[in-house]
Amino acid sequence: MSISGGIFGRDLARLRTVGNPDARLDGRPNTDPAVLSEWAYFEKHGMTRAQASEQAKARRRDDFIDEAVRGLTGEPPQDICNVRGLGQKRALFARYTAWRRRETIQQSELLTRKTELEAMIAAPAATEAAIRAAVKNTAAALMGRDSGEPKASRKTLDDRLSSERHTAEAAAEALSEVEAEIEIANLRVARLDEREGEFLNPAMVEVADDIGLGDLYLKKIAELREVSKLIFGLAEVAGGYGSGFEGSIAVKMPRAGFHSIAKRPASDFAIEGARVDVWRGLAQSLLLDPRHDASKFIPLPK
Repeated sequence: MSISGGIFGRDLARLRTVGNPDARLDGRPNTDPAVLSEWAYFEKHGMTRAQASEQAKARRRDDFIDEAVRGLTGEPPQDICNVRGLGQKRALFARYTAWRRRETIQQSELLTRKTELEAMIAAPAATEAAIRAAVKNTAAALMGRDSGEPKASRKTLDDRLSSERHTAEAAAEALSEVEAEIEIANLRVARLDEREGEFLNPAMVEVADDIGLGDLYLKKIAELREVSKLIFGLAEVAGGYGSGFEGSIAVKMPRAGFHSIAKRPASDFAIEGARVDVWRGLAQSLLLDPRHDASKFIPLPK
């Protein structure tokens, strides 16, 4: 900050504290029109002109971004690629990837174009260097020090330089336009990248369901339910001794979000109940014969 800027800032701070434009600041009357104007602006708007300028700049940037990514909300275009044979969610993801690929290709083409324009802008410098080298070679020849290297015609070099300079001027003008288009392309690709999970995650769930994970999940819950009933029954009959449980409990397994099992009742996801009958029968059997075959009483799931 400059010295005058520092004084200006202190003046404004004192005005906020004193609240009187006529108060003496640093031992001098406050008659600086710039300070008084800034204070009046601050009282009216609750911020300095610099702060207001930053806010306006931020709003313009937000508006620019909104305009740049226009059309990238909602679902991908319907006809952007062939999705025949795919499930609904996987088809949506395929359309999304084609959508993002299209934007990425446009971004890549613009970057390539920028490289080409930059090469056009740099071309005159190389030709100018060639002219300087030709002049030195001619001087050397005049002094009898001909290197024997092939020499380009000065007219050829001058014509080339003239053409390159014209092209470079046009390329410099086009470059600013291409760079603006690249910024928009970068914003568009970034916005679609942000949306990846929105399409990829449902597609993965659909694929998992298609290969039978939902049905397998319920099957394993049913198997665990039968085993749990035996363990809970043992806990009740044996008073919890050695079973790891004090009695039967109810467990609610998460309802998986697979389409194939979406309408299954809540009871299919519950693990509860206790088989006490088999353990009471086993107890009676062991009382009669400690060597009795327990497998006849305990129906373990296969």
